[in-house]
Amino acid sequence: MQTSNQGSDEASTRPILVTGSHRSGTTWTAEVLSRGGNVELIHEPFNISYQPRRVKRTFPHWFQYITSDNENAFAHQLDSVFDLRYPVAQVLELRQRDQLTRYRRQLVSTSLARLHHRRVLCKDPIGVFSAPWICDRYHCDVVVCVRHPAAVASSLLRLRWEFDFNNWLQQPLFMRDCVGPYADKIEEFARRPPPIIDQAVLLWNVIYGRVNWYTTTRRDWLFVRHEDLSTNPAKVFAELYSSCGLRFDADARQFVDRTSSGANPAEATLEEFKLVERNSAEAARIWMSRLSPDEVKHIRQGTELEASTFYSSADWEPEGNLKPGAGFP
Repeated sequence: MQTSNQGSDEASTRPILVTGSHRSGTTWTAEVLSRGGNVELIHEPFNISYQPRRVKRTFPHWFQYITSDNENAFAHQLDSVFDLRYPVAQVLELRQRDQLTRYRRQLVSTSLARLHHRRVLCKDPIGVFSAPWICDRYHCDVVVCVRHPAAVASSLLRLRWEFDFNNWLQQPLFMRDCVGPYADKIEEFARRPPPIIDQAVLLWNVIYGRVNWYTTTRRDWLFVRHEDLSTNPAKVFAELYSSCGLRFDADARQFVDRTSSGANPAEATLEEFKLVERNSAEAARIWMSRLSPDEVKHIRQGTELEASTFYSSADWEPEGNLKPGAGFP
């Protein structure tokens, strides 16, 4: 894991952003970090499907990209999130009982957090491309979760999560700044959606191609592999806590133990995929049994350019995947 050099006094008051690819362990990581003291966990303001939402208006695209060139259109949305101001008026849009229940719970929690000056912990993989702007505007500690491309693809295949690449193609600033060598492939997939496994390869490449750039331009950020969290959770989470200026006390340790225990299932049911209690060591390996050798070969060949920063050749083999930090800078 790469660690930050922020001073402990400053770090103890800075907001925290947890991001990375979807299906990369951001929810588990944020839930664990939220046990670190006077912290308010806010889930995915960039997620355009959430009801109730954490912003006044839904963002126009999945993975909305915010930079200095378009911040005037979006800054007020995120200002309210990091200032712990809940979008009260959205109650008029809610129709379902469970939405109203979540609305009341979030409203109360956010109001108390503002009253008690809690530290904001924002978990949002959908905001991964806007992370530099978020960091600079709100002076955040940033934790970026990295997960093996085969594991991410395996999860997307299991959940049957497709992606409309028009969400990227219709953002000129995104296409200018974030796509690297993948612009033609994005245009092709926007016109003719391919199978989910090919979507997963392109998603991983674009997201972690950008994260590759962050590792060289944002050296004070924290980059952590899901596999290292999963196989040695107590040690790696203790390091994350220290780097973020959080207290890794007995309650936090117990939560880590409970959510990574070997007594837990390796994965949740499809209906409960957001639950964080896993046999984490087995969860890190599960793609090996779920994907066929041909699928693994296809994913490896498709992601090798970006994945080589984070994973060595051994990480693609059953006996090598769990080597701590292999291939990671």
